[in-house]
Amino acid sequence: MSGSTGRVAGFVWLLVLGIVAWQAYLGITIQEVGIPGVFGVKFGNRPPPPPPPPTMSAIERDIDRFGSDYKDFVSGTIDACLQECARDAHCKAVSFNRASEQCWMKGAVALRRDHPGFDSAVKIGD
Repeated sequence: MSGSTGRVAGFVWLLVLGIVAWQAYLGITIQEVGIPGVFGVKFGNRPPPPPPPPTMSAIERDIDRFGSDYKDFVSGTIDACLQECARDAHCKAVSFNRASEQCWMKGAVALRRDHPGFDSAVKIGD
């Protein structure tokens, strides 16, 4: 590579780096930079990261989220009830009867009501 070719290549890379820096500074993206048929560098927007999976709030001991039921089943444990709600896109909250091990999934965050023997939780991040 001769001296002038090396200087041109160096200048081109500085130009490309400058364009990248301006993109970052201005918050814009140029899709392709280069000389057609000679070289090209493609840039693009990265897709946004996926949202974190929904989780459940802390267990509300002796609280029933009364109303808005859409599904109920015997889950055996509050943890199984919480996991099922976290996986179900329609579920927004749960109430769990400790004596019967019955889980009630809620389509909306129902009002809190004191009820000994029940545990409840609300979905976060959905």
